[in-house]
Amino acid sequence: MYLAKLGKLNALITKKGIVYDFYEVKEMKSEKKQSFPSSNIGKKHEPPEMEVNGHVIKINLQGLNENAKAIGKEKSKTYHNYLTSGDPSHSKGYVGLYKEVAISSVYDNIDMRYYFEDNSLRYDYILKPGADVRNIKMQLDGSEHSYINEAGEWVFETRFGEVKNTKLLSYQMIDGEKKGIPCKFKKDAEGNIVFELGAYDHTKELVIDPLVYSTFIGSEVPDYGTAIVVNDSNQAYITSHYYAWMAQGGYGNAGQYNFFGWDPWAIVVSKFSSDGSALLLLTFIANLGAGQYGA
Repeated sequence: MYLAKLGKLNALITKKGIVYDFYEVKEMKSEKKQSFPSSNIGKKHEPPEMEVNGHVIKINLQGLNENAKAIGKEKSKTYHNYLTSGDPSHSKGYVGLYKEVAISSVYDNIDMRYYFEDNSLRYDYILKPGADVRNIKMQLDGSEHSYINEAGEWVFETRFGEVKNTKLLSYQMIDGEKKGIPCKFKKDAEGNIVFELGAYDHTKELVIDPLVYSTFIGSEVPDYGTAIVVNDSNQAYITSHYYAWMAQGGYGNAGQYNFFGWDPWAIVVSKFSSDGSALLLLTFIANLGAGQYGA
């Protein structure tokens, strides 16, 4: 449905919940590995083969409404194009970018929203009057160790370290002021993650707001600039090679994976406004194959 990207994390918001793809990209060790010296910018180069180690975690919402609808909010003026050299049906143009995704009626009288804050991913459950918090059940797939720590944080382990659902905040707006409501993560008898709420006014809306945090998230992935041109309006076009990683074959299985090769390298064309303050578009040209990456 929607894809959110942070350094070393692809987060896919799906009809069943959310999929986290944590990954690390490293150049394969080789005596013949290619480099991109600044003195050769503009010349054709073949990007190096890369090694990707990853870990897919799925959080599936149990018993959710099948007719829940997701919409993007606060659309950006920037858009993306995704072009491939293979099947044209896999190419997409004018793909919109949004600051948040809202999902209505994920459970009866319960909505959700996903958004970024300070380079971290947050998600809210919005309980309308009459909602039952016991309907919210999150099932974890892909991690062998998940627990609630002494600080009340929901922690699951990946091959790269711990990921925490932390800074859990629950509140209601009462007379124009935010009133905190006691809330904590718990595990039910089936191993699902649920919320336990303190007393609150069931006639008013309530928000449950955790933060997804890991020291691993946010690092850079390979990106090599190759050329810059300026049009008659002084708008700059920049071409670069970008390792646009998405797990091969989709996200059918949770757990650890490894990948070696060329395929995810893409040419990226970026267009900036004349004063350089605004990114107007990004075009990704992918799956070109080894030896065809020159700009």
